[in-house]
Amino acid sequence: MKAALFLGIWYCFDYPTIVLCNKVNKITQRFRVPENGNAEELAGIFERMMQQLTLLGHTLPTSATSLTPQQLKILFTLDFLGEPTPMSKLSAQLGVTPGTLTKVAGGLVEKEYLDRKRSEDDDRIVKLSLTKEGRGMVEHIKKYRRHFFGEICSGLSASERRRLIESHRHIFETYRRILEQKKASGA
Repeated sequence: MKAALFLGIWYCFDYPTIVLCNKVNKITQRFRVPENGNAEELAGIFERMMQQLTLLGHTLPTSATSLTPQQLKILFTLDFLGEPTPMSKLSAQLGVTPGTLTKVAGGLVEKEYLDRKRSEDDDRIVKLSLTKEGRGMVEHIKKYRRHFFGEICSGLSASERRRLIESHRHIFETYRRILEQKKASGA
């Protein structure tokens, strides 16, 4: 039987409380987060949460384990963008140097997951796009992850599943809002 992780966030005495529970071993970790919590505390909670997720199993199918985290970021970012993207724009979006992107993308071109073409309008601009094989790999990983999280959710009650989804949606929306604020301020 797979261990199921439950992550819940709720308010207790004016402070949000993050709870990690391993439903099989009944291990519970509670982290009280004061409203004025600092970055170090948030980073610590995030690291422990990710470690718990890692202990539950791999979130990548075996066929994708040869891909590096940087390669996965490129594949998923291009999938999200949905169109051929100039390498300069992609490197800025990923927060890597153009040289690093060139090297990492080269490995994906060799694996036939990416297509690299010069712009017809300006041959100084090189655009990257997913190939059919690249789109297939991204879809394969997404399908595997849906199954992985389906197994996790199968060990939870309906209310626990709802709380887990709501807490992750809250985290996502918070990060999305922060990103929008950074873009608006030009940061």
